[in-house]
Amino acid sequence: MVYLERKKAKEDLTIEVKKTSKHQDIKEDTILKKLFLRVTDMKWNQQRCFMNLLKRETEKKNGNQEKNWNSERKLKEEWENARGKN
Repeated sequence: MVYLERKKAKEDLTIEVKKTSKHQDIKEDTILKKLFLRVTDMKWNQQRCFMNLLKRETEKKNGNQEKNWNSERKLKEEWENARGKN
């Protein structure tokens, strides 16, 4: 499972993606509700970049994605730019 933790330090917005074990008793509905609330609190460009990141993480977990380091680097740069613009 993937869930998010939002931390505010002054005006900076940091998102941490954490993996949990399959045996942990966390309901998926609760995770999705928390995810929705946190993503809707972001700026639109942060939302777009974050959803792309989440999609890639899901594809990796399901084994559907080829290793493409250039697209990973581009996604990371996009996310950093979105965080910097606020």
